[in-house]
Amino acid sequence: MNVYNIKQTISTYFRDNNLSHCKLPQAYILYRALQKIGKEPTLVKGYLVNHFIQNYYIYFWIICDGELHNIIDETLTYSLDPNVELMETLLPHIKSSYLNMDNEADTALTNESFDKCLNGLETVDARIQSFFNLLVG
Repeated sequence: MNVYNIKQTISTYFRDNNLSHCKLPQAYILYRALQKIGKEPTLVKGYLVNHFIQNYYIYFWIICDGELHNIIDETLTYSLDPNVELMETLLPHIKSSYLNMDNEADTALTNESFDKCLNGLETVDARIQSFFNLLVG
């Protein structure tokens, strides 16, 4: 299976099972599937920043072989609006003047889950465990 096929398989599964809102699991499965085929991906936790409506929230993507893989957008079948930007680190003026769409509890849980992903300790939601095992196991 190549990178394109893996991404298509993940996007289709998450769309067909109404799980498009599960951002980190999509990125994590892509990350692990790319590792399985011998790639060296980087799982990135950053922010999706909307400059038009001045808000941001935690977002995930993969960098592999110099290419950015935004699996979440591919699952949702849209491209980023020109007013929207992926940022690994928030600029001070954005952090102070834009609305953070993540609440503190969600942010803490997301950060903990992301750290577990990087350390290979993350367990996936029961709704996607069999898919994870099929693709990555």
